[in-house]
Amino acid sequence: METAVGLITMRYFKKHWYDNDKKAEKTLKTYNHHIQKMLCSDHDILLHIYARKLIFHDAVIHMVKLKKDILKIKFLLGDNELGYFKCSIEFKCLATNAADFNILPIEILYDETFDTTRDYRTNFLLLNNKELFVEFLKINKIILKHYN
Repeated sequence: METAVGLITMRYFKKHWYDNDKKAEKTLKTYNHHIQKMLCSDHDILLHIYARKLIFHDAVIHMVKLKKDILKIKFLLGDNELGYFKCSIEFKCLATNAADFNILPIEILYDETFDTTRDYRTNFLLLNNKELFVEFLKINKIILKHYN
C-alpha cells in the first residue's frame, strides 16, 4: 500500500469557493450532482451513508490509525442543531497520507469524495490548510454514537 501519493488537491471546495453566494451555490450544486452521479453506479449502502449522510464540515479528527490495508479514523461530527456524534470509520485502504498527521485533534473545513477508475477517494481540507486523503476500495464499517 502507498502511504503518500503525489500532489493532493481539492476539486470543488478550494480555499475561496464561498467568496460570494452565487459562486458557493454553483459549487454546491456541481458537487451534489457529482455525488449523485457517482452513487448511481454503486449500491454499497455504507458508501451511500458516507457520501450523503455524514457531514464532515467542522468535524474534528481525533484518531488516525493505519494497520496494513485498514485505515481507521475517529471523528467528532455534528452541530448545535443536530447534536454531536462520535464516528468511527474503517476503510479498506489503498493509499493515504495519514502517517503525516500525528498532531491531533484537528478540524476539517471541507471534504470531497469522488470515484477514480478503480476505487474511491476522499480529500479532507483541514484547518491548517493541509489535506488528508484516503483512497479506498470500500468502507468496512461505520460506527456512530451520540456524544454527551
